[in-house]
Amino acid sequence: MPWPMVHFMISQQLYLGNPTPNLLLGSIAPDAVHVRGNITREEKGSTHLVQEGILPKKELIFEKFKEYLLMRSEPE
Repeated sequence: MPWPMVHFMISQQLYLGNPTPNLLLGSIAPDAVHVRGNITREEKGSTHLVQEGILPKKELIFEKFKEYLLMRSEPE
């Protein structure tokens, strides 16, 4: 598992150097699964977009990021 700083760096690159607080929090949220204790590799994989043991392709990560941008642009 990468350190949170790695997640933050990727978020910063995705958001062109100015990530929102929500994006930064969301970038480390998948690791919160560890709070449950004794989780399986599959459980952790589901929070990291892993499918059938295969890490997500960058296209899927960008797709999820674009979904975030669309959601963020809608009024609350």
